[in-house]
Amino acid sequence: MLPLNIIGVNQNKKYSEDYNENKESTIKEFELNFITKHLKIHKGNVAATAKAINFHPVSLRQKIAKLGIDPRDYKY
Repeated sequence: MLPLNIIGVNQNKKYSEDYNENKESTIKEFELNFITKHLKIHKGNVAATAKAINFHPVSLRQKIAKLGIDPRDYKY
């Protein structure tokens, strides 16, 4: 298993006692960090980001919307 700092998870985060709640929260945090990192690299270009992370562009757009990310925030 990879250390939490390598996968981009906050090690200082307080966790609840509920496994599923922790799992969902950790996955969401990872997805948010991972996608925003790559959107920054590709200056908000979703198609280029999708290609770089091997993700279908439509699926990435759906994931971005679900996470509440605005790619325009990363254009500069």
